[in-house]
Amino acid sequence: MAFLNFLFGDEKSNNTSKIIDKDILLKRERLIELKEILCNYADKVYHKWSSSKLVEEREQLIEASFGLNRFLYELDYDIQSKTYSEGIIEECEDFEKQLRAII
Repeated sequence: MAFLNFLFGDEKSNNTSKIIDKDILLKRERLIELKEILCNYADKVYHKWSSSKLVEEREQLIEASFGLNRFLYELDYDIQSKTYSEGIIEECEDFEKQLRAII
């Protein structure tokens, strides 16, 4: 009987596979959504930098811009290499909070 379950795939393993696939798809969608949000912040950082007159604020925005660009590059690589983890999602959300505080 176990051999037949192996050959035809038992119901339990198929359901587990569907749950895992759905979880991966949800993580991928969330990462793509966060990437779009962070790209919008890149525009906001640039516009704030270009209109700022204070040297300290401009320096802070330059650092934020470089960090954001590096982070977006790494995030894009993770999405393309199909690396979807909760840790990456948490990093994106933390980065978004930091940018929200600046802008």
